[in-house]
Amino acid sequence: MQTSAVKQRNDAGFTFAELCIAIVVVLLFGAAVFATNSRLLLALKTQKESTAATMVLQQRMESLRAASYSQVADKDYLKNNIFSNSTGSEEPLRSTRRRKRSPTTTT
Repeated sequence: MQTSAVKQRNDAGFTFAELCIAIVVVLLFGAAVFATNSRLLLALKTQKESTAATMVLQQRMESLRAASYSQVADKDYLKNNIFSNSTGSEEPLRSTRRRKRSPTTTT
């Protein structure tokens, strides 16, 4: 039996074109995941603010409901007792407000 010096081609690897296509597919998938995550974080923040605002309004309504008619009819009572007092649910709303910079004075 004669052995020939014929090299057999190894077909076990990937071609350069296949690798490029795989990289593009992975990059597109990664970009889609990143965009989805970004939108979900924005939706979560919006929902948190909405829930906090609803709770603040609900607590203020309960304060009004607990007050007597003569208290509600008094303009100063509402201003000083209902609307100026913190409800405890306002903390998530405070973090979303823009803080105004106070002018610094040098002496």
